[in-house]
Amino acid sequence: MSIKNKIFSRLNSLDIFVSAPPILSDLLSMLEKDDSSAKRLSEIILKDADMTARILRVANRPFHGSRQKVATIDKAVMILGQNAVKCLLISTSVYNQVTPNGKSGNEDFIRLWQHFLETAAAAQTVAQNVRYATPEEAFMAGFLHDIGLLFLQRCFPDESARVKKLIAEGRSILQAERDVYECDHQEVGLLVATNWKLPDRIAQLIRNHHFRVESEIETLEALSRIVVLADNLSPSNPESSEKMQMAGLKMRIIEACCDSIGMGMDDIKTVYSVLPKQILYHAESMNFDMGDAVQYLSGVNAELFDLYIDLANTFKERQELSKVILKEERIEATLESLHIALATLSHYINNSTMSISGQAEVMRLLYDSNDKEEVFARIPAMTDAVKTSIRKISVVLEELSNITSLEKINYFKNSKAIDIEKSLKERLDCKSLTVQS
Repeated sequence: MSIKNKIFSRLNSLDIFVSAPPILSDLLSMLEKDDSSAKRLSEIILKDADMTARILRVANRPFHGSRQKVATIDKAVMILGQNAVKCLLISTSVYNQVTPNGKSGNEDFIRLWQHFLETAAAAQTVAQNVRYATPEEAFMAGFLHDIGLLFLQRCFPDESARVKKLIAEGRSILQAERDVYECDHQEVGLLVATNWKLPDRIAQLIRNHHFRVESEIETLEALSRIVVLADNLSPSNPESSEKMQMAGLKMRIIEACCDSIGMGMDDIKTVYSVLPKQILYHAESMNFDMGDAVQYLSGVNAELFDLYIDLANTFKERQELSKVILKEERIEATLESLHIALATLSHYINNSTMSISGQAEVMRLLYDSNDKEEVFARIPAMTDAVKTSIRKISVVLEELSNITSLEKINYFKNSKAIDIEKSLKERLDCKSLTVQS
């Protein structure tokens, strides 16, 4: 039996893999019948005592401004809104079914659930922005798009570790999975979608949401374009190790999705700015512990995303520059030199983002140790470290923006190799002096 067949045989032996959570099935039936009555939604919730308690707890949060205690599901649905309730039911029902004993697992699992929530929340917000008819369907599609990856990581931890290693060495996630599993998480996700009787448009999105050519975006349905956009906006995307290598393609895909649904980069910044609050809202409802570090870094994430958008614009400028370079006599040497320069810049950005991630991890460990005094004592120093990393990333973007023509590029003496290190060090020294003064 092939590795692929063994994998599918093992997965098909799991009850949680073969059938959808009951509440999700009821919601799907409701959506297919276009039944938007609050009464029907309340009936679905009341079938599950745990879900009933969760929805009432969410409705009674001070955030929703209710002066009286919400004691009925009908009232809770009215306060929260049907779309919000449907999204909470989707995320919580799936989480409860596939998470053993209510624990999300190791760091990889936590990061993956975070990616589900980021993509789902972004998809819902984008759908609302472009007036997609059923934003809760976009949420569902975003939440489930990588469901195959969840089952592969949970059921085949050793193989997943090998996949992770191959990705770190530079392979795409699909290439690495096919090398190890003889299939990829999109195929596994399609099998889940079929077993769970998900709508065909969601099943096809799960089967095909990774792209290497931005022109393919135009062939997708609106729902797929919304979720592909949301997937590429997620900070915890499982392809994080590919981000700098594939940054140009990622930004072209984001741009293609935006153009196809009528959104601009300013709209994307707005979408991203509300994600931390939405993600934490859903995580709390699911009883999913994402750690206090998420809140601590939410403001930094917004600033980093602004830099990410700036990087997208810079890559567009570099595309225009490439057209000019093609006309130059020293085309081959200059292009190679530009590749080296961009690799250097990627190195600086990677180091800075790793520093930020490290600060978050330290904060998480301190928080988990319940040493609150130490947490508060360390916040100023950690904040300074994060700001320093952001300054470095800003310097890299400034340096990129300066490469606007061949005449302005600094070369090593008697060479066609670009001297990017010198410019970066000068800029960093200048920034350091400015900050100290």
